[in-house]
Amino acid sequence: MVIGQGSPQLMNYQGVARDNGGNVLVNQNIALQLSVISGSIGGTVEYTETQATSTNDFGLFNIEIGGGTVTSGAFSAINWGSASHFLKVELDPVGGTAFQEMGTSQLLSVPYAFYSKVSGSGAVGATGPTGNDGENGSAGPTGPQGPQGSTGAQGPTGNDGLAGSAGPSGPQGATGPTGPTPTIQHGKELVGPSGGTNELLLYTVTFSQPFETIPHVICTASAEVGSIYDDSFNVTTQSVTATGFNMVINRVDNTWWGQNLEVHWIAIE
Repeated sequence: MVIGQGSPQLMNYQGVARDNGGNVLVNQNIALQLSVISGSIGGTVEYTETQATSTNDFGLFNIEIGGGTVTSGAFSAINWGSASHFLKVELDPVGGTAFQEMGTSQLLSVPYAFYSKVSGSGAVGATGPTGNDGENGSAGPTGPQGPQGSTGAQGPTGNDGLAGSAGPSGPQGATGPTGPTPTIQHGKELVGPSGGTNELLLYTVTFSQPFETIPHVICTASAEVGSIYDDSFNVTTQSVTATGFNMVINRVDNTWWGQNLEVHWIAIE
């Protein structure tokens, strides 16, 4: 007995869950609604499903599209090769059905097995070359005169004349009010080594003076002066408030480090 097995109709997807304030939803049960749209962002919805999952310590979640509860269409029936496709993601942060749109993005590629499963016959070949002209036939009799044709289209507009001289300048307007000056704070944090086998380091920064609103924060890592190591680091900001924020630091190769790492930051309101 020979049993054939086709490729699974699933597609991996990873994201970070946030609430309306942009705060990461950590270790929380959430619900997702995912829709595959054909042609354009506002095109036809070919497939929709819902999934229940949970986030980890950093707000990350991982799901397999095609493995949820189907609400419309069939994932296996999507014609991936017919047009561009887009994925619309909606979230209920408390695991219910009050979904809020997180965004819509184009699926720039799909698994080969998906495309090959729905591809039909091959494309029509190119038109062959035109054959040679046959010999000219004898001239036929002159036909009757046709009716008078309709009036032709109006001709193009002529060139513009010369421009007139410039008029006098108007009075100068009043000076507008001065815009608000942005509030800026910055600092340098001595993060140090990750310690032992730790691959991630969480570091909390408190502003010297609270902002009136939540600022924009930019961070960059700087290697220890005189270090012989050519290491690269990622710095991710989390839980930004008017009084401070958290930094999650890791090496790009996901291993621990021993040098005294410094992180420079700037906050702009």
